[in-house]
Amino acid sequence: VGMPASLTFEGGNRSNGVLGLAAASVFLLFVGKFQDCPRQDGLQSPEKRACGRPPALLPMAAFIVGRTCGWREGFTVVRLSLMLLLRTFGSLYVSRHWGKMVNSVVSQKFLKLRHQVTEFAGATILLSLLNSLLKYYITLFRL
Repeated sequence: VGMPASLTFEGGNRSNGVLGLAAASVFLLFVGKFQDCPRQDGLQSPEKRACGRPPALLPMAAFIVGRTCGWREGFTVVRLSLMLLLRTFGSLYVSRHWGKMVNSVVSQKFLKLRHQVTEFAGATILLSLLNSLLKYYITLFRL
């Protein structure tokens, strides 16, 4: 006895993603009903407690980060984020450039390949510097 094709998780069926999102949303709404509320005073019963709206996540996170992190940590986070962004662009460059080099080999354009390999060698030096800076900022952030 197999599952219907519309309910299987194989293939690129977009309805599976929508179904998963709907199930997660219903679950979160269901769990949200059972949120514990702090007592206002010792005399109130749990049924009569009024739950206020929970604080928004972003202002609460900003308050916590503002209290615990100084300008130095904030600057380190900004530098680390920039290094991660540049590394992502570097990875995209490498994959695109490898594709160009493979195309040159297949089409037997060896002079073009020589130029691309030289360009790639120069880029890898910069990418290794970028990776070193990324490791440095990660260890700096751990301290």
